[in-house]
Amino acid sequence: MSRRKKDKSNPFFVLIKSLFVVFTACILALYVAVKMYLDDLGPIPQLENYNRNIVTKVYSSDGHVIKTFQTFHYEQVSINEIPQQLKDAIISTEDKNFYKHDGYDITGIVRSVIVNIINKKTKQGASTITQQLARILFLSNERTMTRKIKEIQIAARIEKTIPKDKILEMYLNNVYLGSGAYGV
Repeated sequence: MSRRKKDKSNPFFVLIKSLFVVFTACILALYVAVKMYLDDLGPIPQLENYNRNIVTKVYSSDGHVIKTFQTFHYEQVSINEIPQQLKDAIISTEDKNFYKHDGYDITGIVRSVIVNIINKKTKQGASTITQQLARILFLSNERTMTRKIKEIQIAARIEKTIPKDKILEMYLNNVYLGSGAYGV
């Protein structure tokens, strides 16, 4: 009897193959379900006109403003005013597939999860430019799975609301670039 024939009839190998098929089917079903859910989300109303609240106000107990603080000066720049080299540099360092995905990169997320599990700590992130914009505009910087899920949902909605160049423009106008500098 050939070795190949033995392997096929071995109950252990049959079990392993069956588990692999079931696992793969579950992963594909989960992917399709998540993709359908994210594709079904609607756009975000008035997103193009969204202005971040960059002013902090301190109120008295009776509702009057006591003091107003402005953390930074904000002046929006059009995408056409930003040098192409800067746009290319940001895209190549932050999200090389920016023009190819729907706001989230499943391959990047899976890669990041595998690397982080192998290293037993967070070594790699998987946020796209759109996810980072979602976090900047609507979420906090807390490192939780809940925030990551919300970030993906909002990113999918942002992608349905405005074109890629507008997303890049909003990102470049809002991202923290270090030393107290927000945006280009």
